[in-house]
Amino acid sequence: MAKTKRRRLTLGEHLESKVKEGLRQRLKHECAQLRTVQAEMAPLTGAYNRYRDLEEEFKARSKSVERLIATLGMDEFADMLTRDGFEVIQETFSETPDFDGPLWESIREILLQAGELREMEIQEMLVSLGRRDVPASAIQSALRTHPEIFKIRSLGRKKFVSLKERRQQ
Repeated sequence: MAKTKRRRLTLGEHLESKVKEGLRQRLKHECAQLRTVQAEMAPLTGAYNRYRDLEEEFKARSKSVERLIATLGMDEFADMLTRDGFEVIQETFSETPDFDGPLWESIREILLQAGELREMEIQEMLVSLGRRDVPASAIQSALRTHPEIFKIRSLGRKKFVSLKERRQQ
């Protein structure tokens, strides 16, 4: 009878076998966990998507509020709070809001309310809202820099400005 010799695994082969088996077991475990996570996620999908929609709406409305406050200016905003007692505004801000904003955004907010104005009327409106340091050249520059937003038509020497689209951006 011939003796069959059993080959002994070397340390390298033993380690390789152990690692491969460990990887197989980990893969099985992770796949099982994936099924569990998917089952838990399924009923939450609708609420998650609604949350994301609300988060986007919140960001857009926050940006709108920032533009409106910057356009109104500190004096008008403070007057609105004291005279009209807008609790909803007071409850919205824990800190003093920022009253600086890009000039073109203030012009856009004014035109959303007014429709069409002459450049001179825009400047007068800005002054009445507390932005006394805005020269006509700054207004013209803001209008030229954002041709995708503002439409300028000339009638003689007068320039009339309106928005290209009547939607908030």
